Amino acid sequence: MQKYINYRVRVTIQDDRVMVGELMAYDKHLNIVLADCQEYRQIKKGEDSKELKRSLGLIMLRGENIVTLVAESPPKNQQNKQVEHNYAGNVQITGRGPSIMPPPFAMTPGQFPLINPSLGGLPVPPPPPNILPPPPPPPPSSFQGK
Repeated sequence: MQKYINYRVRVTIQDDRVMVGELMAYDKHLNIVLADCQEYRQIKKGEDSKELKRSLGLIMLRGENIVTLVAESPPKNQQNKQVEHNYAGNVQITGRGPSIMPPPFAMTPGQFPLINPSLGGLPVPPPPPNILPPPPPPPPSSFQGK
């Protein structure tokens, strides 16, 4: 439904009236807002039938009265060009600073690079494999092993 925002839509309501307008908004109850809306009604008298057209402008239709909703045409500014819509599930990547480059050193599987915030988040190379890590600090003086 989100992808039809700004589309020209045709909405049929329960009393067989047809509303044509630009879909501006909707909610979880399918209440909709139409801009530049026009109402079309079929008047049948005997064998004659004619269509009455009335301009309504900006309207809100209650969702429980809507029978059908059909997209008639895309937005006017998008008819000649294809533009992506911003709706749930459509992700667009934007840049926020330097790109993350792979580390210039070989890493073994399961090894994670260390991140140094003072270098702008660039990875710090790990120590060479033949150097052991420093021993853990001694236990606190209040600790007495028994």
